[in-house]
Amino acid sequence: MATTTNKKYDNVIVFGPTGDVGGHAALAASSYGAKVWLAMRTPDKPIPILAHLSPDEEKKQSFTRIHADLTDAASIRAAVQHSGAKAAYVYLVPTADGLASSLAAMRDAGIELVVFLSSFSVPFGAGLDVRAVAPQKLIARAHAAVEANLEDLRVPHVALRPAYFASNPLNMGLDAARFPALEAHIFNGAFEVDCIAPDDIGRVAGALLVAPPPDLLDDKDAANPTGEKAGKKVLYLCGPQLITQDRVFEIIQEVSGRDVAVKHLSKEQWVERQAAHGMPQPVAAYLAEAMEKGFTDDQYRRDMYDQAVANVKEVTGRDAMSFEEYVKVHLDETVSKAAVPGGTFSS
Repeated sequence: MATTTNKKYDNVIVFGPTGDVGGHAALAASSYGAKVWLAMRTPDKPIPILAHLSPDEEKKQSFTRIHADLTDAASIRAAVQHSGAKAAYVYLVPTADGLASSLAAMRDAGIELVVFLSSFSVPFGAGLDVRAVAPQKLIARAHAAVEANLEDLRVPHVALRPAYFASNPLNMGLDAARFPALEAHIFNGAFEVDCIAPDDIGRVAGALLVAPPPDLLDDKDAANPTGEKAGKKVLYLCGPQLITQDRVFEIIQEVSGRDVAVKHLSKEQWVERQAAHGMPQPVAAYLAEAMEKGFTDDQYRRDMYDQAVANVKEVTGRDAMSFEEYVKVHLDETVSKAAVPGGTFSS
């Protein structure tokens, strides 16, 4: 592991291990020698990243499943107290209080560090307050609220702000209805994205759970380009290349060997399609606006982008996966388990 610190945790809890990022976070933390508690609403639910392990093998590799619901403070308190874990991986679950009661329960039960899966859309820059994110920026606002609560509760934390997930084209644009041929429905094929692999985000999260940044628990105020405060570290994460949405589906076609018929939709058609497949209409409209105008807060600024790519290697010791590498690794789910459009968008 590339990170070094005076404080290390050998007992951690991962909320949401069935997700791509949570699963890889759990696997990474275990690989660094930690006991990993897998906190789930339904503990017997399959965990894709651990599907190759039997229940006995899970235990031998220091994984233990435990019931907990991020929307239920009492269950969180009980899980943390039972586990004795001191560091927790957390992702966004919408609640009226921005997970404030859940985070307070973690802290009061003994959690000393939180690694939070935030969003690239939260603005960066010295002095930028997460509380100032405009309400109409739906994704940024929801993640910023959790960061603000972590600050207010004085919980030392790392806010991971990954950009455009490499899984998004599969969840939002790829349709396997014509399998073995594939069909993609996209808006603004010229829109550039970085396609960071959820695998890499999880590895970063798992590494930081075990070995947080050395200055994170200091009492000194921080003043730096990411607007960090005492007890907070912000890490933007990006994939190693900016590519257009059109190129994304060309790569899927090249790697999979399957024909991918790309259909370019209007903004309105794209929003309607996503809403028809379960995405809340306001979220779909918000995303379409971003695809039309680009990132209005200039997050892909060269210096910021280069550092966001470098952060993956600085933490994990490994270069960030290219989109081609991601598709090769996840070829089966890319071509034979392609998601119906309208799935989860991450940014």
